[in-house]
Amino acid sequence: MSVYTNGTLENWQNGGDSRSSWNILWSSLSTIFACTWTVLHMNVPPPGASKLQNLCRKLRWLLITAIAPELITSYAFGEFLQARRLLADLKTSEAGQSSWGLAHAFYLEMGSIQLQTKDGSKIPLCSSDSSDDGWQQPSLNSDIVALHKKELLQYPEITKLEIQDRSKADTFAKAFALLQSSWFVLNVVGRRIQCLPISPLELSCIAYVFCTLITYMFWWHKPKDIYTTRMIPCAFSLSEMPPQIQASIINFNKSPAGKCHYRWRKLHLPETESQVLSVVRGRIPALMGLLVGLVFCCIHIFAWNYTFPSNAERILWRICNVGAAGVPIVCLAIVYIRSIAPARFDALWAFVLALYILIISFYSFARLAVVVMLFTTLRALPARSYLTLDWEKAISHF
Repeated sequence: MSVYTNGTLENWQNGGDSRSSWNILWSSLSTIFACTWTVLHMNVPPPGASKLQNLCRKLRWLLITAIAPELITSYAFGEFLQARRLLADLKTSEAGQSSWGLAHAFYLEMGSIQLQTKDGSKIPLCSSDSSDDGWQQPSLNSDIVALHKKELLQYPEITKLEIQDRSKADTFAKAFALLQSSWFVLNVVGRRIQCLPISPLELSCIAYVFCTLITYMFWWHKPKDIYTTRMIPCAFSLSEMPPQIQASIINFNKSPAGKCHYRWRKLHLPETESQVLSVVRGRIPALMGLLVGLVFCCIHIFAWNYTFPSNAERILWRICNVGAAGVPIVCLAIVYIRSIAPARFDALWAFVLALYILIISFYSFARLAVVVMLFTTLRALPARSYLTLDWEKAISHF
């Protein structure tokens, strides 16, 4: 019999010669925190946002990451593709410096810099353009390119040192978070080699680490926690610019474009959800998110035969994780149907929106139920769960 389906359950352990329930909880929570809080690389918040608003904004992102980390992975991948495209536009237009790389593209894309004329008009270096499907996507501001070609302005000098100075996390901090996560994974693998039980909470941490590694890969060059836009004064006023550029800049300052498709805009989504949706709706980022989400849920399914405190919890665990794993498959089918019959798909928008809401509601419930069970199952684990890993035996199996 498997060590996960056989053995006596023991209640919460406070300490002793072996590891306690507190050890399991603390090591798992610290790893999940490293995989959710430190991995977040948010864009510059709206002007005038207070410290409390910025904190609440990041907490909302944290909640999204805790419930659906694959969504953040998809978002990071989409931003990576956008930054790469923006960098290519910069090099093609010769508007930026030749030494600029992905860090500079991310820096511009996240709204860290704007030009300001003598009369106070703002000129974004990276603006939002409407795509064919009605959404907004970041691109190089054509007004800046036009002004640059007319030799009316030069792109500001942006050094990598300046970006690192404004960023709240460096390579060492990111490497430390990854090392902490890797050490946790190593412990779990060692326990599996010695046939020692692994708690559902520890197994879930492996899934979070998996998503974090991929997210970090796409956000490695993106600055972290920049809360203000650097305003660079220009040596000219708005009236000195060509009429067409004047009209474009006036339009930007009066009514900046929203990021959502007009149909989604009717739902009045918060800025955070709107920002995520505008990126992950792309076919390639969506595909990445669905595949990562499928793996994330399948890792939890490995606990299929684990010993749970009650049979009801075991059944609920199976239903929630199998159901959640089926959501990416259903979404892939929807994306495929949309690609072969877009007109028919859009004509049934009311039905499609209801289906989206149903899928999101079910997935959120399933993920929240799993999160709750991660902690309730700690009240009673197999007795061997509290045995300390013998590293000498574990290493001998490699």
